[in-house]
Amino acid sequence: MTGRLRALLARRASPARWGHVPALPALAFFIALGLDEGIPTVLYLATLGAVCLLQLVRPTLLGWALLFVLFVLSTVSTLYTAAFYTSHGVSIDRHQYVLLLASGGVPSATLLLARPRTQGNERGAVLLALTLAALMIAPLFTAIL
Repeated sequence: MTGRLRALLARRASPARWGHVPALPALAFFIALGLDEGIPTVLYLATLGAVCLLQLVRPTLLGWALLFVLFVLSTVSTLYTAAFYTSHGVSIDRHQYVLLLASGGVPSATLLLARPRTQGNERGAVLLALTLAALMIAPLFTAIL
């Protein structure tokens, strides 16, 4: 088990770094939106912004998973919220919807394409990283869930 935990924090190859670049402006946008939610949300998102910056210098599997889960959940929650509103007859602003969808979808796609590669002895490390990340990121989406 300690081998898998070490695999989560081991330095990854540099090609995985470019996938984090679109996440930086998206996180800045989410932090600006989080100001309406309160200080805990802003601190949570600012911490993820710091993780994203660290990923540019020292990419790890756990850091990638945290950001990937954040942006996937953001995209899913945007789709769910828009579907919920439109099904109840509430109109939505298409421009805001597209902006929110792109803010989650573009970083999700680039992070998926630039995902860190694991070695043969790191079997199950990606699943472990995604599970831990989901447990850490889910509190941001408790109002949606």
